[in-house]
Amino acid sequence: MNERRRPPPDITPEQFFSSWLPNEFTRLAGAAGFPDLCVRVELLPDAGTWELVSSAGKLTVGPPAPSRRPLVTLALSVPDWRAVMVGEEGPLSLTPPNASPTDLLFVDAASQQLLAMMTGTFRFEVRGYNGRTWQLWASFGEPRKDPADAVIATDAETYAALLARTLAVPEAYFSGKITIAGDAGRGMQVGLALLPKLR
Repeated sequence: MNERRRPPPDITPEQFFSSWLPNEFTRLAGAAGFPDLCVRVELLPDAGTWELVSSAGKLTVGPPAPSRRPLVTLALSVPDWRAVMVGEEGPLSLTPPNASPTDLLFVDAASQQLLAMMTGTFRFEVRGYNGRTWQLWASFGEPRKDPADAVIATDAETYAALLARTLAVPEAYFSGKITIAGDAGRGMQVGLALLPKLR
């Protein structure tokens, strides 16, 4: 069985996207059966944009192609990218212990079908994460816009409970520990599709 790995802590975004991620994808592709999809990752501010295209068990990484429509465009700062892809010292990890970047970037077929029907820009926040607010923008069918259509937010303690599976996503939402500002209906759809990926 192919063990999921994390990149080294000192890796740069360029090294991650140009070398580490394609090599890891190739190593795992036979066992993981990644679906065909296109994901765009934008590092803010102006730290680079990469398009990840998974097709027939192979991954190509390059600059965005205007002719392609990614399933989702993910935008986040370099420190917030590093926290989720590489890890960050502190009391809370943003990913489950056995998860790898490939698990987070390449959603399963069921999630892909749901996300393909989404439109709009959504911002995820984990407040109080190592003394700051961690943020991720997810845009479907359009460039990222500000303000987002919905902001899905929780605090670090609740996020840790979700990761530990001591708190379920619906319970956290209905008890007010996950809040959705803006278009709550669309925010809930996207949240229910993506939050389980982080568990």
